[in-house]
Parts: sequence; C-alpha cells; structure tokens
Amino acid sequence: YKGSALVESALNGDKAPPVLCRLGSGAAPLLLAASEDASGEGPGLLCVASAGGRLSFYGLEEAVDQGKEREVYRAEIEGEEAVEVKWRIWDVVVVCDSGRVFLIEPLKNSLACVHEIVDFVAFTVATDGASDIVLLGGAPASESAETSSTVWRLDIGVSEASPMFIEGVPEDYEESIAQ
Repeated sequence: YKGSALVESALNGDKAPPVLCRLGSGAAPLLLAASEDASGEGPGLLCVASAGGRLSFYGLEEAVDQGKEREVYRAEIEGEEAVEVKWRIWDVVVVCDSGRVFLIEPLKNSLACVHEIVDFVAFTVATDGASDIVLLGGAPASESAETSSTVWRLDIGVSEASPMFIEGVPEDYEESIAQ
C-alpha cells in the first residue's frame, strides 16, 4: 500500500486502497523499514526483517510503478534475530537480540558486524542521515563492565564504540527515569 493512502482510508473509515505490490518474502515479517530515495524525489528501498536473522531488501520503484517486486539483496545474520533496523540513507544499521550491531549495505551486497559485545549490549540505535556516528542505547554487558553508561557513541566507519555521559540533567528528572 502507499502509506499516506492507507492512513487516510483508515482515518476516514473508507475501504483500504488497492494493493500496489505483494512481496513474496515467505515468512511473516518481524520488522519493516523503508528508505527514501537518495535524491528525495522517489521511492527507495524496503527492508523486511524475518525470523532467523534474514533481511531482504526490495526496490520500491518497481513496486510503485509496475506492481512488481524486485529483491535487491538478501542477508542472513546467523544465530541472530533483528530487533531494530534504522536506515542511514542507503544502508541499514541492525541491532540484534544478542546486543550485537551490524551494518548492511544492500546496494554493495555487504554485511559487517560493527559492534561486538565487550562492555556494552545494544538494545536500540539512533541514526542521523549518512553520518558514521550512531548512538546506541542499552546496558553494560556485565556487573564488572568498566562503565555504567547506557548510551554509547559508535563510529561505524571504524567499528569503535565509547560511552557517553550526559551532563546537566536535572536531578528530579534523572530520578524519575531511573524508576
């Protein structure tokens, strides 16, 4: 479906709009995430995360224009399940249930682990356009971890992570979010 048409039909109590394209990905998707076209003028790619660490990427232009699916790339992260996927223009940062973080570049047929669990287990990620710096939210890997920070800065260009300490948070607010 085209997202805006689907939302409008739901808000107006109308019948669902016509299906633009059906994807034959097999298993039910766990997560879906669409990118914009890099030029911002047309549809980009759709990432479909399925069980077993499988992520499939589809070109949306064919789906919109011709009603056909075109799988651009398929990746499988062995022994992992994706819990979050975030686009960075043309690549995807994937947080897995183990706390490891992967970078998938579907147009380059590339999959790489960019964060192993050493001192920190990632639960969520925030990206900013094409920046190599992403923020990870999570928890220390163990009681004996060197830091207790729950926010880490990850440079995915060199796979280096470091803790961030947020200062200046009002004490009463800090106490309310800790509960």
